[in-house]
Amino acid sequence: GLIFPSTVGNDRAIGRLQGALGVLGDQNITVPKEWQVEAPYSITQGKEACLKLIAQPRRPTAVLCGNDIIAQGAVYAALHQGLQVPDAFSVVGIGDFKGSQDMEPPLTTVHIPAKQIGHDAGVALAHRIAHPDQPIMRRCFPTYLSVRAT
Repeated sequence: GLIFPSTVGNDRAIGRLQGALGVLGDQNITVPKEWQVEAPYSITQGKEACLKLIAQPRRPTAVLCGNDIIAQGAVYAALHQGLQVPDAFSVVGIGDFKGSQDMEPPLTTVHIPAKQIGHDAGVALAHRIAHPDQPIMRRCFPTYLSVRAT
């Protein structure tokens, strides 16, 4: 299943959702529409969205969440329903936020080098201010799956 924030006006949510669906599609995996739900950036609403997925007659056995906050709510929903995480229900977040490795069970998540992105964006902004005629710089940063216990 997929639990992502609304993509309306949210380029990060759009990119993450399109990326997830693209990779799944490359592996010939389709996610039924009823297993794709939205939740705002909230543990409580992530939990509520996941409870809706779990309550379906045919439920997913794993969920990818658009960020770690939603994923934390999904873990709490599964545990609340008595599902063993990750044996009966697996959860993966995106972001590797502070605290994700400290929750119980520790959250499996896609690590994004946020500090490096922020640093490089600051350098690029300062350079752009000093040299407004220079082209806009674009960079890709490496990500990886930080496998923990969910």
